[in-house]
Amino acid sequence: MSIRQVVAPSRATDTTHRELSWFAERVEKARHAPFVEIVTVTPTIASRLLETNDGNRPISERLVQEIAADIEHGFWQLNGETIIVSKDGLLNDGQHRLEAVVRTGQPIQTAVMFGVERNARMTIDMGKQRTAGNFLAMDGAIHSNVAASASRMLLMHQHGVFTTGGSKERYQSTKQEIRQYYTRNKKALTNAISELANDKFIVTGGVTPFVAAHVLLHRANAVEASVFFQRVCDGANLKAHDPILWLRSRMTLERKNKLKAPEKLEIILRHWNRWRVGARMTRNIPREGSYPEIAR
Repeated sequence: MSIRQVVAPSRATDTTHRELSWFAERVEKARHAPFVEIVTVTPTIASRLLETNDGNRPISERLVQEIAADIEHGFWQLNGETIIVSKDGLLNDGQHRLEAVVRTGQPIQTAVMFGVERNARMTIDMGKQRTAGNFLAMDGAIHSNVAASASRMLLMHQHGVFTTGGSKERYQSTKQEIRQYYTRNKKALTNAISELANDKFIVTGGVTPFVAAHVLLHRANAVEASVFFQRVCDGANLKAHDPILWLRSRMTLERKNKLKAPEKLEIILRHWNRWRVGARMTRNIPREGSYPEIAR
């Protein structure tokens, strides 16, 4: 088996003819021995490959959207993963990447392997897929899973999206978007995680929403946010009507209801707002299913 770099098919007037002829030549060559080439897969070639996609698993719309977003945002990189074409010219692996190329109308550079047995597709993707937390751990992040989930939550807050999950969310951040967000906000996230991730009360209540709130509230007012989170963690010297005391009690009582992280973040932010205006609390703040404007 050989691996070599090739120049992408020319995008001249007869682009479609050249690209499809190029593909047909590679399929014919692979009948003799498998080989790999690093090429630019254009929408034309992607469409042609998808025509040979019989017997593959169902398309995951969410995965296609994730790859397409990464292509559009410039996150796509040549990483050694191959699109695989059997010796019969049928697509063994790569349908989601190819579908994303077609939808975005943008070519990608990738390795393409030709000439394997058709039934070899049954042995693909046997390893565990990397999560956003895995990528952040590779970047050296502490508590990488918390860093990833908090980054995802902050991205959703940034886009004005409040959701408790599901496949039909209006906004779904990709792993590379999460990684980019973490990189750009590394100091704030690292400070938040270092301060909160090992606190007993925070761990019991759920670290991720508190870390996200820590980042947001320190942006709003760093001095007051430091006081707020110190009192949230230690519960010292809190009077009966103090919103922080009510927040601690609320988070303790809500454990049995198994609230989602966005719901917990909403609760934290609403209690912060009451605390900032010096409100005296006598009853629980109702959840509204949205994030409030943050008081400074």
